[in-house]
Amino acid sequence: MLRRLFNSSDNTLTLDPLVAVDRMLRATRANERGDEVLRALKALLPGDVRGYVVRGDDSNGYRFDAQTGYSAQLLELTPGHGPWRSPGPRLVANNIAEMFTPNEQALRAQYADLGLRDANSTMVVPVAGRFASYGTLVLHRHGPPAFGEDELKQVARWGSVLGETQAKESELGR
Repeated sequence: MLRRLFNSSDNTLTLDPLVAVDRMLRATRANERGDEVLRALKALLPGDVRGYVVRGDDSNGYRFDAQTGYSAQLLELTPGHGPWRSPGPRLVANNIAEMFTPNEQALRAQYADLGLRDANSTMVVPVAGRFASYGTLVLHRHGPPAFGEDELKQVARWGSVLGETQAKESELGR
């Protein structure tokens, strides 16, 4: 069932989704589970795909929890305004308007130094289980092709599985 859930119509996948899910489930910390999902998505999606998980919400605040393709310095920043504030799932029409324009100059410069401004295409999916929200998964593609609706659906499935796992681990106090 998981194989059918994660496989796309493209049979040229280089990563077995079951192996990726197993690695995610074996991870003991929330950020490690996010790292596993991000690595799986980077391997599954074509092009130069980079991304991160933002944990939190407007009332409790946000923090970068996991990343792939960017510098680990991203995890040290406090997220300001960005596409994670209205998670979707959705394709982001204008990453600059959502991530750079509303933030202070210093944070915009830090994001730009890390390469986030160079993204050509952005998608956002919630990381949420049935009963709890964990945060948001944000993927950027640097270069062509732009993300499409089929990729958004595939990533949304990964966000749901990660969200269920994070919520269950949180309930267990891990």
